[in-house]
Amino acid sequence: MKIKLLLSLMCLGFVGSIYSDDTLNELLIQSIKNGDRERVKLALKEGAEIDYRGMDGKTAIEVAKEKKNKRIIRMLNNAKFKRK
Repeated sequence: MKIKLLLSLMCLGFVGSIYSDDTLNELLIQSIKNGDRERVKLALKEGAEIDYRGMDGKTAIEVAKEKKNKRIIRMLNNAKFKRK
């Protein structure tokens, strides 16, 4: 699973960065912007924070709503509910 995460980070341009919580959270935000449900699922599974605000100041759910991606909104809401 870590290999897939690292490959995802490389594909999104995080090659030179050190893997950190912020990097994982940015992976979540970028995956939502790209509509990539598999990477969203992967980032959530690895522990990305749903309430993290990306570089543009928006949370993952706000970005998903902006993109009008109902499936990802549902995924985020389900993940948030499970973590409570």
